[in-house]
Amino acid sequence: MLHMAEGIERAGQLAKATRRYESIIGMTKRGTFVRTAAEFALARMRAKEALEGNLRRVDDAIAALKEFRQGHPGSRFHYELHELLAQLLTAKGDYEAARAAYQEPVKAPWPEYELQWALAAYLKRLTS
Repeated sequence: MLHMAEGIERAGQLAKATRRYESIIGMTKRGTFVRTAAEFALARMRAKEALEGNLRRVDDAIAALKEFRQGHPGSRFHYELHELLAQLLTAKGDYEAARAAYQEPVKAPWPEYELQWALAAYLKRLTS
């Protein structure tokens, strides 16, 4: 069911994906990976919606991500959460907090993050 909800989300059917994730949360036990993933997906969708033009919802999205982080310290979504949080804080104009949030994804051990942050550092040197 989680994969179906993710597919619906990728297809841009956010209302339907939201209902699917909420259904998953209602059917699963607290602390299971599936429930945690569904809870993060709801917070992620709020963040994406805010970043895609509904800037009035930035504060709600930030709160949802922070609530998830508090409830799931050390989750596998840690780096993605901080990347989204940094983007939201940047959109809000809180550059100091965004800079602090960006410090977490830089630590990610996965190659795609390493490449992303190496490219960002290189571009920063080019524009400095």
